[in-house]
Amino acid sequence: MTLFVTADPANVHHIYTQNFQNYPKGEECAEIFEIVGQGILTTDGDLWRFHRKKLLLAMSRNCYNTFIAKMTQEKIENSILPFLSNAIEQRLAVVDLQDMLTRLSFDMTCILTFGTDPGSLSMEFPVVPFAQVSDDATATIFFRLSRPSAWWKLLRFFRIGPEKRYAEAKVVVDRFIADAIKKRKREMFEGKHVCTDLLYSYLCDENIPNSQEFLRDSILSFLAAGRETVSTSLCWFFWALSQNKQIEEKIMHELNFIHHNTTPKGMVIFDPEELENLVYFKAALLETLRLFPSLPFSFSSVKEPDLLPSGSIVTPGMKIITSAYAMGRMQKLWGKDCMEFKPERWISEKGTLLHVP
Repeated sequence: MTLFVTADPANVHHIYTQNFQNYPKGEECAEIFEIVGQGILTTDGDLWRFHRKKLLLAMSRNCYNTFIAKMTQEKIENSILPFLSNAIEQRLAVVDLQDMLTRLSFDMTCILTFGTDPGSLSMEFPVVPFAQVSDDATATIFFRLSRPSAWWKLLRFFRIGPEKRYAEAKVVVDRFIADAIKKRKREMFEGKHVCTDLLYSYLCDENIPNSQEFLRDSILSFLAAGRETVSTSLCWFFWALSQNKQIEEKIMHELNFIHHNTTPKGMVIFDPEELENLVYFKAALLETLRLFPSLPFSFSSVKEPDLLPSGSIVTPGMKIITSAYAMGRMQKLWGKDCMEFKPERWISEKGTLLHVP
């Protein structure tokens, strides 16, 4: 368990750009994250490049982007606003924002992945087995990351402790994904109108393997990446606004000048296209991601000995951990006010968004 932890931008640039081939995720990563199979999250080399190419191709299509905008707006109108309206009518003193946003992002990720809304965000807050076991699997992955492999492999062999829950989670996950793929293939075979979601795009691509295993790993990687990252970022965003009233007021002022629709209960819905030119709003989102990155750290392995820009030498067998969380709070990068939530740091003197590498 030899770790090299860095937040040096020069090191990070070297590892992920200049000498990327020398820092694969490695076989240990594939073992630790075995539940997601051979998807984009765990693979290296040609298979990773293939996954990346196909995913970017699917997500860059105009029809997919239109689908995202339409589904997001419908989900906000039919789920989030009714839920908040009900909370107001019931005079609820507390609303669990994190739970609500996690359910929202899970539903949205499922819709965008295979066109099905599991309906986890509703007034009843139903228990969705897939979402529940995903949390168990995530906890076990962190357990594996922080223990010697011999220890968690022993637990896996005897199927006890967190490894027992991990094995049970894999069964539920496999069944959930298999059912979604089976349903979509049946709809396409019967000639029914289907959504232009990610699974549909993959099934229509003759160059993508049609095997159950490949589709399962690709779809699950997308689900795993989308569920927690979006909800975590949104939760921190609203928390930051709650701590900075003047920033909230600036965003509300900016929103007043764009077109919006009003629901019968007086709630406001914006068209996604209308939000494109909101500079301060986007700056506040960027500032949220600086202080509270949705992926706080990443890790990789070392293929060959290498000298990093900081002067450190890394060797095979080391686990490299890069911390975006620490990098976003470094005084030498962001100044003495680095711990302050300050969207203005992302806005130029001309009033446009600044690009920060």
